Amino acid sequence: MASTNTLTAQAATIPASTLNRPLTLLGIYTSANGARALVRKNGTNIMLDQDHPSDGLTLMGTGDGWAMVAEGDTLHRLVIS
Repeated sequence: MASTNTLTAQAATIPASTLNRPLTLLGIYTSANGARALVRKNGTNIMLDQDHPSDGLTLMGTGDGWAMVAEGDTLHRLVIS
């Protein structure tokens, strides 16, 4: 007979909810002045310019449907979904 550990038993009683995504990539825009990315951080939309910090975020690079954003010492690779 299989046994269930306490942690698994407690986790099974917690209702499922949406994932907590503090950063969401909404769009990528390129122009002669460089790349820009529109992200949502905790419900607030922020336009990021390449290598110019804004609200603690720095756009490090972009590609086809993705952006690399630095937040302090943390790098986030965001993908449009």
